[in-house]
Amino acid sequence: MSQDFMDPELFADFIVEAKEHLETIEPNLLELEKNPGNLGLLNEIFRPMHSLKGASGFLGLNQINGLAHKSENILDELRKGKLAVTAEIMDVILAATDSLRTMIDNLEQTGVEGEVDTSPVISRIAAILALSLIHT
Repeated sequence: MSQDFMDPELFADFIVEAKEHLETIEPNLLELEKNPGNLGLLNEIFRPMHSLKGASGFLGLNQINGLAHKSENILDELRKGKLAVTAEIMDVILAATDSLRTMIDNLEQTGVEGEVDTSPVISRIAAILALSLIHT
């Protein structure tokens, strides 16, 4: 969906909040990699990703919503203990966060999410989630 179909104030609020969420997620991911057993940090990553997923879904921003949803799924598996924090998982969540930032920047500058190829990140997330199903 483009900005043209949104209330301008709602659109502006989403951009500000989305950027704040990403600014919370990124440093906590780096810290979680150093302290993989810290459930508090994991929750500090999960909550803003969940909020980003919900707000983007409400606004019909399907590409942002889809990637945030997939990222949230991995974070939830980590919270449940079905996956362990690894460098690979941290790398894929950081890559997803980078893609989300690019789409949000595009949205702010052009009014649309833009054509960001999220398929490599989504494929990596799917592979990791498939492994969690095998090990449960």
